[in-house]
Amino acid sequence: PPREGQPQPRPLLVLPVTDYGKLLETLHGDASADISEIEIAGKTALVGSQGAHAIMVAPDSRAVLERMLHAKTACPAEVDSIAKWIGENDGTVVLLNSGLKQVARMASEGLEKAKEKFSELDLGKGKGEQVVAAMEMYFQMLRSIRDEIHTVGKGLRIDADGNFLFGARVRFNEGGILANLASATKTEKTDLLANLPGGPFVGALSATWSPEYSEGFAQWSVLMMRYQPFLRGMKLGEEEARQYAKASALSMEGVRRMAMFMASGEENEKLLENFTGMIDVVDADQYLANYEIALRGWQKLMEGSKSPISMKMEVEQVTVNGLQGLKISMDMKRLMDTQGAPPESTRMMEQMFGTGGTMTLHVLASDAHTILLSYAPAESIEKKIAAHQKNKTRLADEPGVSKIASLLPESPNMIAYLNPRGVVAWFQRLMGTVLPPGVQAPAIPDFPITPPIGFTSQIVNGGLESECVVPAELPKAIKDFIQRVKRPE
Repeated sequence: PPREGQPQPRPLLVLPVTDYGKLLETLHGDASADISEIEIAGKTALVGSQGAHAIMVAPDSRAVLERMLHAKTACPAEVDSIAKWIGENDGTVVLLNSGLKQVARMASEGLEKAKEKFSELDLGKGKGEQVVAAMEMYFQMLRSIRDEIHTVGKGLRIDADGNFLFGARVRFNEGGILANLASATKTEKTDLLANLPGGPFVGALSATWSPEYSEGFAQWSVLMMRYQPFLRGMKLGEEEARQYAKASALSMEGVRRMAMFMASGEENEKLLENFTGMIDVVDADQYLANYEIALRGWQKLMEGSKSPISMKMEVEQVTVNGLQGLKISMDMKRLMDTQGAPPESTRMMEQMFGTGGTMTLHVLASDAHTILLSYAPAESIEKKIAAHQKNKTRLADEPGVSKIASLLPESPNMIAYLNPRGVVAWFQRLMGTVLPPGVQAPAIPDFPITPPIGFTSQIVNGGLESECVVPAELPKAIKDFIQRVKRPE
């Protein structure tokens, strides 16, 4: 990190070497000197030796190099907890606590300057206010990073089969909210993909939920409501914020696991018609009762809000295919109109949610412990529910999914899959909704079949450990796809 009077961090390069003398001979340096000048690509640098490493810095960073050469320990203590993981990677980047604070400070200063400029601009229709609200949200995020995160590491290794394995390690500050949540989290062996259907898909996500998360989720919900630029910041007073937080916490009471699945769908279907959500709960009837109370609490707050954004929500009890639950409707077209959105946005809303652009979410009790969620429009909800009830295939049994699952940790708190072929197919359908009438969407070929990209995260050892597997087949598939885009058949 920079010392006083230095505006930027001072970079240095640490290289493992087997023969420091030969290295300096190649770089026209003097191995007998504690610090030697060398030339790399026509530019001068300084280098010194510490153990089996050569440390290089810019010419104006001699003091930094001297401190490194006289350091009593070769590795900061905060790296010890992830040293084994670092050794397993082909490459790793670690941002230490001092560097993290420096990055947060620099980002905050940049946001502050940008905020001042946008505050002075007249962008019309409240757009400047939206930008400032978004910046306030990022300020909150940067403060959270500064207060909650201690160390961040990113790593990569390539296995013998050519799969790319990305990893991340985040250590929380002791005594912080995240550290306390991490200590209270229990890692149990759970089938996170249970009940998720097989077949062509865009993406899937499943995660466990702990009661200890509810308070943090409630606080986050209030924060997003206050600073979400799309809402231009709902002006919640202290009592309103307390009520909103209470409703948010109530909506998650009794939740044990949540899952989401997006099937590829057919061309004539709405874009979100094949989204399915599943929630594993202690008691489905009690969950629905709590959720209805929470929804009506949110509804009351939105109706009394001073926000210029019109958000009208309707909640009613329904029965679909013998399943009891709730139907939540929100006029997205009306919402977009208050934003001054172009006609293309209205057309996209109708393609996503159905006739009139009304978003309809059904929350139904599938059995005593399972809640089913669907964005299928009213005219096709019964058909979708019936198809889901009859589907006996499992996502976990799909060949590509099982291959990637074998490369990921066994008992994570969260797992997700993204299917490149499904994403491109969904994008093909999306393109037809955003272009003006009469404009033909470009021909996009089908993406080659590959295993999906897999993600996991788990809270362990006072921090967060994440993994991402990119299948070896994907780079070639991307290359072939680009060639087909450039030279369509």
